[in-house]
Amino acid sequence: MASYGHHAAAAAPRPAQPANYPVPVPGHASAAPAGTFAPGTKIQVGSHRVVIQKYLSEGGFAHVYLVKLPKPLDGTDLAVLKRVAVPDKEALRSMRIEVETMKRLKGHRMIVTYIDSHASELRGGGFEVFLLMEYCNGGGLIDFMNTRLQHRLTEPEILHIFTDVAEGVACMHYLKPPLLHRDLKVENVLILSQGSKKRFKLCDFGSAAPPKPAPQTVVECRLLDEDVQKHTTLQYRSPEMIDVYRKQPIDEKSDIWALGVLLYKLCYYTTPFEDQGQLAILNASFRFHSHPVFSDRLKKLIASMLRENQQSRPNVYQVLREACAMQGREVPIHDIYAARAQSEPRRSDKPQLEKSTPPVVGAVFSPPPQETQTIPEVVPMRRGRLPVASTQSASQSQRPSPSPGRVTSGDPFAALDAKANNNTGGGDELSSRFPTLDQFSLLHNNGGGSFDFTSPATPPAAQQSDLKQKVTEHLADEAFAKPSSPPEATASNLLAIHTEVCFNWYHDIYTTAIRQGAGATSDLASTIYRSPSIYKSTT
Repeated sequence: MASYGHHAAAAAPRPAQPANYPVPVPGHASAAPAGTFAPGTKIQVGSHRVVIQKYLSEGGFAHVYLVKLPKPLDGTDLAVLKRVAVPDKEALRSMRIEVETMKRLKGHRMIVTYIDSHASELRGGGFEVFLLMEYCNGGGLIDFMNTRLQHRLTEPEILHIFTDVAEGVACMHYLKPPLLHRDLKVENVLILSQGSKKRFKLCDFGSAAPPKPAPQTVVECRLLDEDVQKHTTLQYRSPEMIDVYRKQPIDEKSDIWALGVLLYKLCYYTTPFEDQGQLAILNASFRFHSHPVFSDRLKKLIASMLRENQQSRPNVYQVLREACAMQGREVPIHDIYAARAQSEPRRSDKPQLEKSTPPVVGAVFSPPPQETQTIPEVVPMRRGRLPVASTQSASQSQRPSPSPGRVTSGDPFAALDAKANNNTGGGDELSSRFPTLDQFSLLHNNGGGSFDFTSPATPPAAQQSDLKQKVTEHLADEAFAKPSSPPEATASNLLAIHTEVCFNWYHDIYTTAIRQGAGATSDLASTIYRSPSIYKSTT
């Protein structure tokens, strides 16, 4: 889901994605469409009861409002409320990703701050989600760029913007395991103005996902391509996203490519591959315009991020270090990649051979003696969900929504979980290899902890063996407990007694198997129990 920054006509969002939301220009009030909340309306969003101040804008299925908080937060009592009409479970999942990602990144100065959220199921079908977040009074970065069409951004301004955005990306890449934004672009950056100072904050986390290993089969490639098409923007896609059949991983270096495109657009107000198309992206073929004029060092920084070979691209620390060095600033983050390279062995199927780094025109980083980043190993896993974290605090904060609908209890996205838990079908090949963001189990607030690549498994073989043993012992006990037939019994009486005993045995098998949940055993018992004549035909 997009956040509330404005988008320019020349940079329209990809299809099937809601548009970004403009902050109105002073003196030009937005006309509120039908169905919007009137000023003064009070709305309960989680534990916050907010008051609508004014309608800001709409985009896609969302209305955006400026609201007043019951008490100031971080020095202001103003916030933004995004009200989203969600038509189906797939769209609800995208909203959940955005909400949970913002919760985990909450507190970082270069991330739009999450405040609260609420979800409800509508009586007429679909869902409604309220997302309460920080109000960035400077509007969107694209708005700011549009005010500078005649006098373009200067190099110091560009470096300031880019450094802030890169620091926000570093916040995501430094998580354990890393989290990719996957939709970095100028439209997803908002501005917080504090006097003469501006802070550029990253937003729109509906496409966030953990790194994905290289696909191994055609089916995996096809499904990965569908995911890329749905959650990324064409002009910012890296070569490994454009051609997934190269069978390369989608990892942090894909975000680095997008950062290179973003920096290029800050300089030239267009993307480097705007006219050439996908073939130019695959070959990393682009040129720098003669106007405006920028330093060679800035051009080299862009070129280092737009390398076809993703392993040749710098990591986010190297990017931020160079951008800070150009401004005479200290790097605001520490280098986790050097320590990781020392503590983790390189992953390779073949022995490492001594190889030299070929000279690259435009590189600004001194080539290290060895690669400094190791892509985290992703363990193959079964399709399934991890246990959902405790939502006791969320349950206490849930209150009825002012809009018509039935409020979900506990986790506001429990409706999505219910469907996922009821889906017992086997997973496809891609899902068994790539962890979903639901399995990623994003933590709230400041995060912490590591993702455990495990999933619910089928009952162990030992449990099934125990069930079979119990059934066998039960049959033996029943057999020896039955009295022997009297010598004078007729053949018909013997057959009747035999049939009754058989029927009772399989009745016990059936009920025991159903109680224990024994799959195939219960099916067999059910068949014989319902048709005792089967046993007759075998005697």
